[in-house]
Amino acid sequence: MQQEVYLCLKALEWQDPKSDEFLMMDSVKQRYFQLAKKYHPDLNSSTQSSQKFVTITRAYERLIEMDRESEGRLFKSNRRRELTDEEKE
Repeated sequence: MQQEVYLCLKALEWQDPKSDEFLMMDSVKQRYFQLAKKYHPDLNSSTQSSQKFVTITRAYERLIEMDRESEGRLFKSNRRRELTDEEKE
């Protein structure tokens, strides 16, 4: 699974897929939307933009699917975890 995650992040043009930053789902989502806007066929007339758009979309969708399959353990959440009463004390 880690190899597949690495390949998906590479498709999303991640500079250093081994860094901890990619583990934040919000960072992955933000990167996907940046690239989707850059390569969207309606916004980019390059001949390769359409294929690149499909590639990054498939990679992003696969990352989402793998995160769901692992019940949210693949990526860290940017949301703070609520402390229980025991942890507050």
